[in-house]
Amino acid sequence: MADINYTVKFPLTFESEEPGHDSIGSDRLIELIHFNMKNILLCCAGERTFDEDFGACLAKFVFEPMTQIVADELKYTVEQQLESYLPYVYINNVSVVLSEEESMFLAVRIEFTVAQINLTDVLEISLEQIVGSPFATSEIRDLVTDYQGG
Repeated sequence: MADINYTVKFPLTFESEEPGHDSIGSDRLIELIHFNMKNILLCCAGERTFDEDFGACLAKFVFEPMTQIVADELKYTVEQQLESYLPYVYINNVSVVLSEEESMFLAVRIEFTVAQINLTDVLEISLEQIVGSPFATSEIRDLVTDYQGG
């Protein structure tokens, strides 16, 4: 079966021998699933053209008071968004870590299964709002992807 390209790879590069931007294809399905999950988690509702409900908007939770209610709302939002926009992904568990330190911090760990390709994997993403930053912006601290085989 020929390799099928599903989307362009970000950041946009021109390193491949093929014309156009590098892409993520059927030969790298786990990377494609992680890419799609990150897009859902980092986009906010209203940012995606023609679909105002798309996005879990993790960044907005960084500015919320760090309580168990916020953690539960975040977990519910993540589960609902992934269920709606990635129906082929079964969510095994969503864990949320909140911090009330000098810098507000949240981390989300998603354990999931894709039955069609017999894959179980984990996606971890964390965000931090730097208190006292002159811009008071939320920034992605790191995107960590652990591949556990499958």
